[in-house]
Amino acid sequence: MPAGQEGSSAHNILIADLPANTSYKNLLPYISERSISENLLALFFGIFSIRKAGESLSLRYSMTPETELNQVAAMQLDNSLPLFAENHGLTKRESEVLRLLLEGKDNQNIASAMGVSLGTVKAHLNHIYGKVGIKTRQELKERFWGE
Repeated sequence: MPAGQEGSSAHNILIADLPANTSYKNLLPYISERSISENLLALFFGIFSIRKAGESLSLRYSMTPETELNQVAAMQLDNSLPLFAENHGLTKRESEVLRLLLEGKDNQNIASAMGVSLGTVKAHLNHIYGKVGIKTRQELKERFWGE
């Protein structure tokens, strides 16, 4: 390499593209070892991952869906309900009551949707409360979305 030139051939190519009066030594710390497309791809995946994690955490900790479930919440409910029911020993009907409760329905609407009496829904809810170890509907929602 001729005197006065430093670095690799790739480094020299980059420097050859700069105007003659540019001080290239100031630019060296900012030149990435990856290509621009690799950096953009890494940035895209990073942003995508952070957004998905944020959506999941917002469902689990900051809000319990009250009325109409959006698609993300419905998918989370479908994935989490069987495991929650198994961990707490819930029957199939108790799981069904829990699903309707988590969808934001009140006891009367749960009874109508299941085709049972209001008393049956209340009995199922009391069994669920006992198995999960809580006392209120809100505690049940928080426990489900928190696990």
